[in-house]
Amino acid sequence: MNRTGVSSDSAPATPSSTETTRRGVATQAWKAFAAEPLAVVGLVIVVLISLTAIFAPWISPADPTAGVGANRLLPPLEGGHLLGTDGQGRDVLTRLMWGARMSLLIGIVPTALAFIISVPLGMIAGYFLGWIGEGIMRLLDVFLAFPMVLLGLAIVSVLGDGMVNVMLAIVIIELPFMARLVYTETSLLRQKPFITAAKVSGSSTTQIMIRDVLPNVMGALIVYSTTIVGGMIVIGAGFSFLGIGIQPPTADWGIMTADGAAVLDTSPHISLLPGIAIIIVALAFAWIGDGLRLAVDPKKRVN
Repeated sequence: MNRTGVSSDSAPATPSSTETTRRGVATQAWKAFAAEPLAVVGLVIVVLISLTAIFAPWISPADPTAGVGANRLLPPLEGGHLLGTDGQGRDVLTRLMWGARMSLLIGIVPTALAFIISVPLGMIAGYFLGWIGEGIMRLLDVFLAFPMVLLGLAIVSVLGDGMVNVMLAIVIIELPFMARLVYTETSLLRQKPFITAAKVSGSSTTQIMIRDVLPNVMGALIVYSTTIVGGMIVIGAGFSFLGIGIQPPTADWGIMTADGAAVLDTSPHISLLPGIAIIIVALAFAWIGDGLRLAVDPKKRVN
């Protein structure tokens, strides 16, 4: 009971200063992201394509692997096929919808796995330095010595065809770049006054790395990871185009592009449409990455 006779228990709860600060930061970050028109366009594109991929079994007009011989190589808007058919009489629109599943999985899942693995590797190497850091980074430098696409081709050639092996190859080629980013950020942070203060206050190494280092390296890594997803979709499609990635009759944008190469003169839509889809998605993720770069940089936030 307070002096006014009203029980303090009945007073409405107010958000803590920490929660208010977090909401303010999130609001400003969103304003910075939304101030970049291409970032918003990219986000809308990715959301729409993701929804299409998720609901493809229910909204696609036909079976993605079954074709009708009599409907081979129909141009768009003919025979009830909005985007035409391919060389086996399969509906191109349907295969584009189902192919979005494969492309997004190949781009997002390996990037997420590389993200998870690179955080502890880079933080340990950057925080401890010495022989531990040198050992980790020199091992990863071996992979950095090879061109990304060439290394991926070599890994898939050794492991064999299939979606799982393509994903594993992409994890391996992404990991050194992400780990080096985390390593660089961590090695710079370890010299900061707030890290020194945490050590003096008696915080353990684990507490410092989780509480103080991790939040400060996540921003740059999230931006980089988002940007690189589009590139990994392109690489995955390239593997399928070369016949060493996802195998027919699975609907995949790379396979669709390869299928239309033989009839490019007479039926360009078969290769052109999945090619355009690959470019659009890759650009969308790059635009989102640019928007996130503005959002995580306090100096560029819009008030």
